[in-house]
Amino acid sequence: AAYFDQDTVNRPGLAKFLYEAASEERGHAMMMMDYLSLRGLPISSSYYLNQNDVDVTEAIHKVIEDCEKDFHGADVFTNPVLEEQHDGIRKIKGLIKAFDDMALGAADKNAIFLAEYLFDKKLLEGTL
Repeated sequence: AAYFDQDTVNRPGLAKFLYEAASEERGHAMMMMDYLSLRGLPISSSYYLNQNDVDVTEAIHKVIEDCEKDFHGADVFTNPVLEEQHDGIRKIKGLIKAFDDMALGAADKNAIFLAEYLFDKKLLEGTL
């Protein structure tokens, strides 16, 4: 988000979208840490995800496996997080398709820049 928010890049729609996504993920992390604290589990650096773990859905399924005998824990960690992940993936795929449609037939660099600008504008206005 910070990259797209720079004055040299100037894509406020993408920045807004990514800031909102980051805020939502931060909320999930806080909810999970609160739950672990409520259960009396010590919070340590071992809860940090490896930066190579990019498949969030796979990580959530791993939590479900780890909580197979702890139904309450599995529910807290997956409801509504897993559904939101699936919705988010669908939304991102739709945005990519929308951009591809806008850029379709762009013969030169300037046409791609125009498609990118219009996409960002629509994203900022909430019309995508």
